[in-house]
Amino acid sequence: MIDPSIFNARDPRCKTPYGAVPSGTRVALTLRPRRADGWSRAVLRARFEFRGEEIAEVPMPWTGLDGDRDLFSCALDTGDYVGLVWYSFRLERLDGKALELPERQLTVYDGAHSVPAWFGEGVTYQIFPDRFRRTCVPDPAGMVGGRSVHTGWFEEPVWQPDARGEVRNRDFFGGSLAGVEEKLDYLQSLGVETLYFCPIFEAAENHRYGTADYERVDPMLGSNEDFEDLCAAARARGIRV
Repeated sequence: MIDPSIFNARDPRCKTPYGAVPSGTRVALTLRPRRADGWSRAVLRARFEFRGEEIAEVPMPWTGLDGDRDLFSCALDTGDYVGLVWYSFRLERLDGKALELPERQLTVYDGAHSVPAWFGEGVTYQIFPDRFRRTCVPDPAGMVGGRSVHTGWFEEPVWQPDARGEVRNRDFFGGSLAGVEEKLDYLQSLGVETLYFCPIFEAAENHRYGTADYERVDPMLGSNEDFEDLCAAARARGIRV
């Protein structure tokens, strides 16, 4: 079993800065294996997904001790890249023994795009579109993902693995953009100033994080025009989306 304390991406002693980074950032990475384990060499491997580019080996020199732990450090330069970087580590000993640490993901975003000043201020209401409100029971025929739709709004979601051991999240309840628009007056009465949507783009799963088309609203929710209408109706009530 791999000692999780060798590298913890949430620990600033192992990774700085924390979380996603803007392009151009040099991400400082440090491994912290126990000195008693005798590791003598460390290597970073990084793969830039949207370039199909792999850095086979970036040396991580020994940089000192912290108590009973060796420190092996390097910097990952993101340059002008925007997208996902998959990175992993390899520790080696003089006797030939090696340890591969699991691959991890780093999100690199375009820092030139700024978040609107109003975002995060006031009362924000997050909506999981499939479960907020539906206006009718939709027909999933022809939609991506082999979906099923619950006829009862208060039925239990399918959460157990299927016969193949997979949790597919293909059961929908049919919430829609029209349903959200119907409740705008209610949301306004709560003092809501911003609606924050979970993904609304076309996708196979009910959570819609596996987006298939970023330019098309999922048809079970409505159309792109329905979303424009919702945004206009929200703005008329002083609510941003």
